[in-house]
This record gives sequence, structure tokens and C-alpha cells, in this order.
Amino acid sequence: MMAADDVNQQQHLRAPIPLDHHGQEQLHALAHPYLSAPLPESGADAPAQTLDELSHLLWRTRLPVREATVQWLSDGPLSAATRRRYLRLISWWLWWSNRRRLRPEEGTVLDADLFAAAMRAAQWSDNARRQHLTALSSWYGYLCRLGLTSHNPFAGVRRPASPSARIPLLSPEQLIDLLAHAVLHESSRLQAILLVVITADCDPAHAASLSLRDLVRAGRDRIVDLPAAGGPYAVLLPPLAAQVLDAYLITRGTHPGPLFLTRTGAPLVVNDANRQIRRVARTAGIKHAAPLTLELIRRSADAAHPGNRRRRRATPAIPTFPHPVYHSGEIRLCQRLATEIARRRIPPTGRLRRSTTADP
Repeated sequence: MMAADDVNQQQHLRAPIPLDHHGQEQLHALAHPYLSAPLPESGADAPAQTLDELSHLLWRTRLPVREATVQWLSDGPLSAATRRRYLRLISWWLWWSNRRRLRPEEGTVLDADLFAAAMRAAQWSDNARRQHLTALSSWYGYLCRLGLTSHNPFAGVRRPASPSARIPLLSPEQLIDLLAHAVLHESSRLQAILLVVITADCDPAHAASLSLRDLVRAGRDRIVDLPAAGGPYAVLLPPLAAQVLDAYLITRGTHPGPLFLTRTGAPLVVNDANRQIRRVARTAGIKHAAPLTLELIRRSADAAHPGNRRRRRATPAIPTFPHPVYHSGEIRLCQRLATEIARRRIPPTGRLRRSTTADP
């Protein structure tokens, strides 16, 4: 008969060890060496320098993907210098994918994370990794617009921060002013993308790539299923964010496809949303609105309302998501925002009457 101490020790050994996002990437790369391929050290010549050489690396792709890529890099909308640079950058991904016997247009989020981990393992500089991830996200975005691939695996990969782009965060008061103005005066789509990015604490490009099937409704609860290298995890939205998202879904409709769509039915582009954010900030009187982005607003919310990730005890209506994650700081932010919105909805005469009656 096994002793109690032995049983407890075995249970302790079987207990999962929580890993952060980068730890999960490294774990996958180590646990599945046959899925990964080492990259050379930084400074090596790119596998392709010309379109002909790149065409050879595209041999695993379907013919329409190959033709569209050559067209994009030969006389696409990008400048000639950018096209030449993107050609060299994309060639490393194609070379790495061929070594893993991966068809590039079928790449997954995990493949993109493994490639990012391979660049870190090869000690490529932050600038080099940032340029590669930017070029690949741009290429996959182009293929998505043409309908040649179903998703952009690099949309949610977080890029190394640029040391020269140290933009000051919004103060808590500026953040509330911006969000309250957006909820009261802007489109339901912009309200929804803002609150989902903030309350789910996810990369804006990742949020833009969500589909309708990633949203789960259970009574009043709204749960977003976010992909990650270690597998998807569920985030419980605060009540205010759930209400805003429901209002947007009334105008969007229930047809399958990307969660966030433009008026023409095309997937939302993060850069377009950033331009709308800057316009809203200028209208709301926010100083230094020019460099504002969704990512900066997300980091401002994290700094203004820190909190801990917690797991709800149970959600019986959703068997697949028994313990969705929620964030205490984001709940406090939504409570402050709801209070400010209610205050601004009171007519000025009503505010004056209320203050007058309160005087002795």
C-alpha cells in the first residue's frame, strides 16, 4: 500500500507549473524539437535576395499565393526600398518553414510564436526581430485581404518595444475622459474594440483577429476566448464591456466571420482604429494625441488600474470554460467609467438643480 507522503509527492510532481507567454513559447520549442528549426546567428545573409530566389523558397505554397506574393513584392503599394527589405525578411520565415515542412499559408499562431522564439534563441537583436514580425504581419494581412489565407498568425505576436518610441502613458483622468467620450459620441464598433482590448488585456492586433465564434454568451456573461502559445484561455468581460459589445453586435449581426468589421464588411485594420482613436482624443481635448494607439491605451489602463488575474469559481452554462479569467483592476476601471458616463448624461440644468437642492 502506498504511503500518504508518496501519494502527496506524486500529486505535487503532477501539478502544473504556471508559465507566462514567453515561457510557454520556450516550452513548446524544447518539448517538440522536431517542430522547430534553429536559425543562424544574426548577421547571416538572407536566403533570398531576389524575386527569383524567393520564388524557389515559395515552392510549398499554392500557386495563387506564390503569384500574389511576387506581385506584391515587385510592384505593390509599398515603396521600392520597403519591398526589397520585406523580400529579405520574409525569406527567413519561408526558409524556416521549409525546414519544418510547413506550408506557409497554413501557419498557426503557435508556428509564429515558435519562429519568434527561434529568433530569440539565435540572439537576433530586438530591432531585427521587430522588423521580421512587422514584415510577416504585413504579408499575411495582404494574403488575408485577397482571401488566400484564413488568418494572420503574426497578428497577435507581441513585438519588441522600440527604445526610441517611449511615449508617455495617459493619466487615469485622461483615460477616463477618452473612454467616456468614445462611449457617448463614437460608433459602437470603436467602443467595443476599445473596451475589449482594455478589459481582456490583449494585443490590439490579436483583438482585431478575433472571430465571432471566439465570443461566448452565458446569461449576462460575455467571455472571449483568446488564443495563446500554450492554448486558448477564456477572459470574462466586466458588465460594462459586455453591454458595449452587445450594442455593437446588434449593428454587426450574427453572421460568422471576424468579430470586428468595418462598415463595408471588411475586417478591422488596427492602423485605421488607431487613426480614429487619435481623432477622438483630439475631440476630447487630450493633450499629445498624435502618438496615441490602442496599445498605448491598453498599457495606460494597466498602469492606472493595476490588479490581479483571478479565476471565477464556476460558469455552469459553459462546460468548456469552467474557470474564465477576470482582472480586478479592469473591473474597477469599468466602474469608474460607468460613473463618469452617468454623470455626463445628466443635463446641465439637472446638475444645477441637484446642487441647489443640496444647499441648506
